[in-house]
Amino acid sequence: MSLVGVSAALKAASDPSFTTKRTIFDEFSLGGKVAVVTGGNRGLGLEMALALAEAGANVYVFDLPESPGEKFIATYEYAKQIGTGVAGETPCLEYEAADFQRIMDVNANSVLFAAQGTGRQMDLLFFGERLLPLIKQAKLLFFK
Repeated sequence: MSLVGVSAALKAASDPSFTTKRTIFDEFSLGGKVAVVTGGNRGLGLEMALALAEAGANVYVFDLPESPGEKFIATYEYAKQIGTGVAGETPCLEYEAADFQRIMDVNANSVLFAAQGTGRQMDLLFFGERLLPLIKQAKLLFFK
């Protein structure tokens, strides 16, 4: 069993021979697992099916309609794309700079930009003007 989190940090601090490896995401990986989602044609079931697929699970979706809805089909196509990433059309030893940039934009840069967008929204939600009045009220009530 590999160490993760603070346990790994403490081991590395006390043992110079300990090799570090980013493993925390391995703890949440569903690679090689099978997930079954009922009610997955739309709504929360569809969101859950996509989240499980993004985590690496092979997902089977069941629902009452005999054929999948438009949102399911669009999500299914999206899941297929994110599951395989983007590869070049030519061998990597022959990539042009523009080809490689397109691959990096989809497979790497998109992760950064998505994280930045999420971070900005979280910053607004947790530290934006909407919460300041509540924080001031809490200070008045609890820190007199």
